Amino acid sequence: RDPPRALRWRAGDSIRLTLRFASDATLIPRADPDNAHLEVSRKQALFRFDGPWALLDMVQLLRVAEASDARSSALKFDIPVQSDGKEPTPRAKPVRIFVGVTLSEPGKTAPLSWPAVFPERAPLVER
Repeated sequence: RDPPRALRWRAGDSIRLTLRFASDATLIPRADPDNAHLEVSRKQALFRFDGPWALLDMVQLLRVAEASDARSSALKFDIPVQSDGKEPTPRAKPVRIFVGVTLSEPGKTAPLSWPAVFPERAPLVER
């Protein structure tokens, strides 16, 4: 495992996570028309999230509730794969990657709480 690293994100920044398959792997990533966030190029799978709240959208969409708590989130990335064509390979299940994410304020190390249910829209206010 790699040691945890702090990354800075600001509202409006895109999120990109590139995962590279080993050069001698017999499976390569393939595009998934049902996943608009996944881009594939040769031996790389790129997950991309855009928009003003890209980080929050990514965490909300990929968070695994059973493996997360209020302070840290486990994100699940599924990558469809296919044979590289060099060796016959039976139909492969998607490769599954888990990434742990903890959000904190800039310059601080204390984790921010993540709600169990993230609101999808502002509540109605009656006057």
